[in-house]
Amino acid sequence: MRLVILGGVAAGTKAASRARRLDPEMEITVYQEEPEPSISECGLPYYLSGVVGERENLIARTPEQFADKDIEVLVRHRVESIDAAGKKLSVRDLRTDKVFDDTYDRLIIATGARAVLPPIPGAELEGVFKLRFLTDSDEIRRYIEERSPGKATIVGGGYIGLEVAENLCRLGMEVSLIEGEDRVALAYGPEVSENVEAELEANGVGVYTGEHVDEFTGEGRV
Repeated sequence: MRLVILGGVAAGTKAASRARRLDPEMEITVYQEEPEPSISECGLPYYLSGVVGERENLIARTPEQFADKDIEVLVRHRVESIDAAGKKLSVRDLRTDKVFDDTYDRLIIATGARAVLPPIPGAELEGVFKLRFLTDSDEIRRYIEERSPGKATIVGGGYIGLEVAENLCRLGMEVSLIEGEDRVALAYGPEVSENVEAELEANGVGVYTGEHVDEFTGEGRV
C-alpha cells in the first residue's frame, strides 16, 4: 500500500503519522511546496517581534525526523496534476524545475488554504505583505530589519491581523488596523470585540472598522 499526501503542514503530517501508527508497513510520501513541513502557524506573528526568537522553534518536525518514522517528506515539491483514474501524479521539484511522475494507492489532499490578497491596486508594491507561511514571516522580518519602518497598516481584524498588530506594537511601530466589518474579532461576540478594540486602542493602535482599502500608493513601494 502506497499513501501519498499533498500538503505537509498540520493536517498532512498528522495524517501521515496516524497512517504510520495504523500500518507500520505502509509506504508514505508527503509532498510540501514550502521549504518546511509541520510549522507552528500560530506562532508566525510572534516571530516578527522576536517573542519567538529562533526560526527553528516554529518547526515542529523536520523531514529528517519524519524519515526516522519511515515517512518520506519532500519539501519544495509541487503536485501539478492528478490522474485519478490511473492513480498517477505529475510532480515538479521546485529546486531543479524537473517534473516526474508518481503513483499512489491512496491519496490525501491536505493543502490547506492560501492567504487571500484582495484585488486592490498597488498590492504588488514593495512593502505590501501577506502572512500565511514561515517564508512570509521571513520576508516581513527581513524588511523590518532592513528598512526600520515606523508605521504599519494591517488590513483585516481577524486572529492573525490582531496578533500582527500586537507584535508590531512591541517593535515600537505606529500601527493602524482596518476592518471592513463593523467590529474586529468577528469569531467572537460583540462584547468580546468591544473589549479587544478597547485593548488595541489602549496600546496605541488606530482601529478603523467599517472601512475598506481602495488602493495602495507609493513610488515603487508603499
